[in-house]
Amino acid sequence: MKRKRRRKIPRDWKNRCRKDVDEIPEPKKKRRKIGEEQEKKKNGEKLSIDIPNKNALFLLSSNGDYEKLRFLLDNDTEIVDEYDLNKMTPLMFACRNGHKKVVRLLLTRGAKSNFKDKNENTSLIHASIEGRTNVIPMLLRNGASRFMKNDKGKNSIDLSKNDETKNLFSRIPPTIFELVMDCNVKKVRHVFETEEILSNYKDSTGRDLLKILYEDTTNKKEICNMVELLLNYDVELK
Repeated sequence: MKRKRRRKIPRDWKNRCRKDVDEIPEPKKKRRKIGEEQEKKKNGEKLSIDIPNKNALFLLSSNGDYEKLRFLLDNDTEIVDEYDLNKMTPLMFACRNGHKKVVRLLLTRGAKSNFKDKNENTSLIHASIEGRTNVIPMLLRNGASRFMKNDKGKNSIDLSKNDETKNLFSRIPPTIFELVMDCNVKKVRHVFETEEILSNYKDSTGRDLLKILYEDTTNKKEICNMVELLLNYDVELK
């Protein structure tokens, strides 16, 4: 019976083992899935965190509880433009349910009338869909634009619930703010030439015409022509 030859072990076997170990690649770490809120935090965007005060804010606005809502805003004025998971603001809830007193309160506290929800609907669109003719004039006086469109390309007039709501829009002429947002150069020039309007005219939130144009324009193709027109009429550039 033949004996098996013993395999010779090289003298530098220890060094070879160390080298083999060093060359072994490290296992790839699985990347954690980042949620929507964490992704926003990573990008430095503002988060809307559900806390008791904010939940109460949405509920009170939806129910039209004026006194409790005023008390809540007196204690924390910064939550007036907070939004829920569908990006619905307190003003949208109040407009959708037609609470005129609450809408006035929110607007006087600086609520943005042209803020858009998840479907790009504004407070005015919500009021038009539900036919809330009692709050529509107030929104228009405070800088809301009837020309703003949602993700389906429909504006407040297109989505009016009934003829009464459509007739209301026709009876109320567009404000200088709406015309500037819509970049209607012809009509804005006519307003400047025929009416005595200060070039540094501001809306209820303290924004001048150029800032309104920059933040809420509904016609980006004509924005350059509108800026040129406003500058020609000595609108202050800040």
